[in-house]
Amino acid sequence: MAISKFDYSQKIGLYGIQINKAADEYADYSNAATFETEEELGEFRKGWLLIVDNFRVIQSNINELEIPKGHEDKGQELREAYQKYVDYVEEKTMKFGLVDIKEINMIERLEAEQSSEIKKITEELKKEMFDK
Repeated sequence: MAISKFDYSQKIGLYGIQINKAADEYADYSNAATFETEEELGEFRKGWLLIVDNFRVIQSNINELEIPKGHEDKGQELREAYQKYVDYVEEKTMKFGLVDIKEINMIERLEAEQSSEIKKITEELKKEMFDK
């Protein structure tokens, strides 16, 4: 049996809450960081990558979620947008402390733009499914 638009939107809403929670945890971990040596930076990055794993779990759940019939294109667009977002988060984490701050700032800008894109696509999908 195909997933209903209602069930799909409920699950996407739940994943949105989980994304926000993971983003808050990621930011809190970053703000609490104190390291002075390369070893401490490496340990910090390992802890940060564990939080990135939370994003990957959500991403996996989104990818496994059936998209309601007739909304496959927009649903796939949402999957791809979230994939890019998580890739930016992971790239920033991997490069933190190893590259110039300008490059980190650029990645953060792309990450923020992608977050806005996810919100936009989600709204478009909601309208497509329910405002007919």
